[in-house]
Amino acid sequence: MTLCPCLLAVPLLITQLPAQTIFAGFALHGCAQPAELLTMAPASSGAGVDFHLGPTAAPVVLVVGASTSPTILGIGPFPLLPCVLLPAPDLLLLAAPGPGPALTLPVPAGTPPLDLWVQGVVVAPTGLLTTHAFTIHVS
Repeated sequence: MTLCPCLLAVPLLITQLPAQTIFAGFALHGCAQPAELLTMAPASSGAGVDFHLGPTAAPVVLVVGASTSPTILGIGPFPLLPCVLLPAPDLLLLAAPGPGPALTLPVPAGTPPLDLWVQGVVVAPTGLLTTHAFTIHVS
C-alpha cells in the first residue's frame, strides 16, 4: 500500500451582506415647498441610516423619535396646510443650508430591531416648515 500526498481544491464564495435591513414608509405630508427635501438610504458604512437633505436656503433640523408626538408648528405658506411635527423630538440633528454631506445616524450591529419616526423642520424666515415624515424600521 502506497500513501501519496493529495491536493484537494474547494471553491470558496464570500458575500458581504449589509449589517442592517432598513424599511422606510411614508407617514405624513409636510408643509414646506418642496416637502420632498428629505430622503434616506442605508449608511455607506453599512451600519445605520444616511439622511440626505435637498438644497434649501434655510437651515434644517432633522427630528428623530422613537415614538410620535404630533405637534402643530403653524400654518404652511401653500396650500395653507398645518405644519405638523410628527416624531417625538428624541434626537435633533442640524444641517446647514444648501447641499451638503449626508447626516448619518449610526446603528451598531447587534442592536435589536428598531422603529423610528423621522421628519425635517426647515427654519425659514416665515416660520417653521415641515418636510414629509417617514417611519423607519431597522432590523
